[in-house]
Amino acid sequence: PTNNRKKEHEIMTLHDHCFVQCHFVYVTMNGKNGCAILAGGAGSRMGHINKAILEYGGNTFAGTIMSKMTGTGMPCYLSIARYEQGYPKGWTPVMDVLTNGSGDFIGPMGGIYSCLIRAREDGLQGLFFAPCDAPFYSAEAVDKLAEYIGPDVDAVIWRTADGRLQMTFAYYSVSLIPILETLVNEGRYSLKACLDKANIRIVESDDTDIDEKLFVNINDLEDYNKLKETEKWNMII
Repeated sequence: PTNNRKKEHEIMTLHDHCFVQCHFVYVTMNGKNGCAILAGGAGSRMGHINKAILEYGGNTFAGTIMSKMTGTGMPCYLSIARYEQGYPKGWTPVMDVLTNGSGDFIGPMGGIYSCLIRAREDGLQGLFFAPCDAPFYSAEAVDKLAEYIGPDVDAVIWRTADGRLQMTFAYYSVSLIPILETLVNEGRYSLKACLDKANIRIVESDDTDIDEKLFVNINDLEDYNKLKETEKWNMII
């Protein structure tokens, strides 16, 4: 009987593992979802430099993220606003279509909205997003978030150990489009405004084995200079 219970436990463990893996394949690899990089920012804190083309580890920030996202096998999109962006074959550039009353782009919300509109036209259910200034990005973020996608979920968002919601390292469904349109019409351009209008799932990074390093953003020249200094010392060591 003990051996039978052990075998039953092993079968259930294998079944659960297969279910998670099959669920991931279902929601990501069969054309239901895609990936997108938000590269439309003005880079004002970077001296109006396009952060996507900054270099680290022998590649540009955007190039590193693109290689990770391409490896998922999903359709990939690149949000574009102010800067001309290069992108590999197979990627789809998406121009930001939202501006405020002054004609200025409204930030990440505009890029997410524009990419979701294109994703819906292409028959997708949603997109896994990442900002272009994340040199340590890993597709592991996609693997983990995929486990929380459901038919009634508008978004799946990471919350890191410091309590911060990582709104641009997230999954957004095309079901969010009407909510974003409402927020824009109200002049509310913060992604956090979605939280009280949409069905959001928050994933605590502490509840997973994900390396929070992938959420590091390089926001300004000081951050970038520190990063390059670290790279230089790593090369020496």
